[in-house]
Amino acid sequence: MSAASSGRVMMCTGIPEEKRQNELFLVAQKLGGTFIRDKVTSKYQTKTTVLVVGELKKTEKFLCGLAAGIPLVDTSYVFKSQEKDKWIENYGKIPL
Repeated sequence: MSAASSGRVMMCTGIPEEKRQNELFLVAQKLGGTFIRDKVTSKYQTKTTVLVVGELKKTEKFLCGLAAGIPLVDTSYVFKSQEKDKWIENYGKIPL
């Protein structure tokens, strides 16, 4: 499945550890999504469809994600999707 067919373009905020971002990147890639890491850009990208939130902070990405109305999820969304080997569609089942 390609990133285009999955439609997931993810960014993260409040996840400072590069190792953790790399883990999220690899899972997203395996599931056919795109994960934009902080080392690529730290600015919010309008093509983002899901924002993975680590620590709740009033960051640019967090505020832009809220304003854009995209799903805000924690890291468990990505790892639970990995367990199912597909993206979980019901974001409400994964609390922030």
